[in-house]
Amino acid sequence: TTIRVLGGLLSSYHLTHDKLFLDKAVDIADRLLAAFNSESGVPFSDVNLATRSASKPKWGPDSSTSEVTTIQLEFRDLSIATGNPVYKAAVERVSRHVHELAKFDGLVPIFINAQSGNWRPHATITLGARGDTYYEYLLKQWLQGGKKETWLLDDYIEAINGMQKHLARRTQPSNLLFFGELHGSSKIFVNKMDELTCFLPGTLALGHHYGVPDK
Repeated sequence: TTIRVLGGLLSSYHLTHDKLFLDKAVDIADRLLAAFNSESGVPFSDVNLATRSASKPKWGPDSSTSEVTTIQLEFRDLSIATGNPVYKAAVERVSRHVHELAKFDGLVPIFINAQSGNWRPHATITLGARGDTYYEYLLKQWLQGGKKETWLLDDYIEAINGMQKHLARRTQPSNLLFFGELHGSSKIFVNKMDELTCFLPGTLALGHHYGVPDK
């Protein structure tokens, strides 16, 4: 809902300068704010837009890491467009919270509990589904903020180094680079690469274009 509906409305507003789209963006964002009513500030996964209530998903107790860390660009932009800091404040709290959590050389598990604010123990580490855009949005938030939030860049660089150290492998016999996953408490490497991991080359290129060190 955030990246497609809210993001689409904001894009339409910036392209047309028609305030109708901004008003609709405010309406949907105000309804989505219910998701942040958890003890930790980490948003719940499911939101009823009609009743403005939120809850954990029916399939489990936790939110996906990519869900809670892939809402920042849109909410931050809405605060810029409206001058209302409440939207940025909500997602900034999430970003700061995740920043302070322990990581595995910058890599993060794919599930986080909204109430406790903690990672799900022994959850998979992957650049694929439920993890992918956490890494992408670190770089893009840093760029959106005018390269002033250096902690975002630090987290991004640490994560890229962690990917190279723990996830990067070469296929045999073709010697093609791929990025696998880490499973369980022992972080066993698994030769599995989701199609969603294909965000990575573009993200690396974007970082290089804007001056992120190659090594």
